[in-house]
Amino acid sequence: MSDPARVVLWGLGALGSQVLKAAVGVHSISVVGVIDHNPGYAGKEVGSVFPETRGLGFKIEPTLDACLAGLSAPAEIVFHMTESFMPRIQDQLELALSRRLNVISAAESMFHPALRHPEAAARLNRVAMEKGVRITGCGINPGFVFDSLVLALARVSTAITGITASRVVDVTAGPDDLNHVGIGLWPDEFRTKLAAGRVVGHMGFPESIAAVAEHVGLPLDHIEQSWRPRTSPLPVESSLGILEPGKVTGIDQEGKGFVGEREAITMRFTAQYKPEQHGLVQMDQITIEGRHRVHATVSPSSASTLGAALMMINAANELCELAPGLHSVLSLSLGGALREGFRLALDPSRAASPERIWLVRRNAGFV
Repeated sequence: MSDPARVVLWGLGALGSQVLKAAVGVHSISVVGVIDHNPGYAGKEVGSVFPETRGLGFKIEPTLDACLAGLSAPAEIVFHMTESFMPRIQDQLELALSRRLNVISAAESMFHPALRHPEAAARLNRVAMEKGVRITGCGINPGFVFDSLVLALARVSTAITGITASRVVDVTAGPDDLNHVGIGLWPDEFRTKLAAGRVVGHMGFPESIAAVAEHVGLPLDHIEQSWRPRTSPLPVESSLGILEPGKVTGIDQEGKGFVGEREAITMRFTAQYKPEQHGLVQMDQITIEGRHRVHATVSPSSASTLGAALMMINAANELCELAPGLHSVLSLSLGGALREGFRLALDPSRAASPERIWLVRRNAGFV
């Protein structure tokens, strides 16, 4: 697609607001509408809530249909950023598909939905195909660090026997993130809420582990997960106030994929409030054991919310080029789409030399 994709944002929480700001000036997409039922947002000019976007000049609508009704030209894509759990979002996703909109969802459950939600995945695929549109899920995690980046490194190895990936991040973004990790709870409260599904940590380990195993050919028998609260012996200043010594300040989480009794894939996630104050370094690390052993470090770790926002933006045009149906972000090309819609060619009007080659831009269709 050489023209910017016309995008509607559904959800203006921490991620949605980041997408809105990051999309300003991006060639590949044009935000034409935003949806949020929050009474503090709905009905207001988007620029009055987010000053960085004063040039957009439209209101935040409370529903998808209200948003679509006010558009001067049809939208092409919905960036879905409301909730994470499939039972709560399936109707929203199907509504967007029924309006003949392509969908990119940030929900962790949409990264590899066929694993834990096969019936929902089949239905989303069927509706998308009937309406001639596409749907996928992506973000930073899952969607990049524990899967796309792992598989990019695995491209230079074969006969892979083991994969280890770890990530350390600062969890200070907002109340939802703090609640997911259990910041401010006593350890017993943490364990109680963990058992009740109210503390979840990173929600995508099974999806990332299964997807990576499928792509590299590791025949896993089962996946195990574990969670451990992190505490501090000293008081910790936080956005929740002073956390008393012994209260939860972070989480250590592991996901392991086994071939028989052998641990073939290990993924570790540490989310800590102000990690540097607790002797932690923010980084992503990946090791591939195979014919070619590969080890890579991203330091500091890939930005969580901003990274997820940019993943969605950069997936938009490429998704629209795929056949209708449910797709994995792992099916997109390694290099992605031509973000600014041009190719480079030698400038025929200027002589080249070994030291300098002059270039001109051609349209994307030029070969």
